[in-house]
Amino acid sequence: MRATPRLVIASAAIALTLVSREPYIASQELSVVSLAAGHADLDALRRWDATVDSMARTGQLVAMSRASDPSLEGRTHDYLAQHYAGIPVHGAGVSRQLDRSGVTVSLFGTLHRAIDIDTTPAFPRPRSSHFWNSCTVEQSLPAVSRS
Repeated sequence: MRATPRLVIASAAIALTLVSREPYIASQELSVVSLAAGHADLDALRRWDATVDSMARTGQLVAMSRASDPSLEGRTHDYLAQHYAGIPVHGAGVSRQLDRSGVTVSLFGTLHRAIDIDTTPAFPRPRSSHFWNSCTVEQSLPAVSRS
């Protein structure tokens, strides 16, 4: 019966640790910015467009696709994905719509503004290379006929 109080104390200590970490997680969420800018606020659109251009020049935003708008002739849609230290940031990026002269007419997306994560690999290079090399498929798959 002496083990029960120890279990209760250990559970309380773990719960206290988890609860004390919650403000840190919440403060990280504040660095997520959802943006939407268009013709209704041209000043905001121009500021965000300059921010997107700056992030693209430094490699923080990487062009992933460009497509013509099937509904509006001359309109182009670009999608830029956010990267941190060369690593894609899941769910972060910007869609930018351009008119026929290349002027941005609207922007929307989600950006993470204060990323501070150590991106140093956990394994030394020789060990990680061996791991990935051992994961490759040694034989090619048979061709599938489409008839």
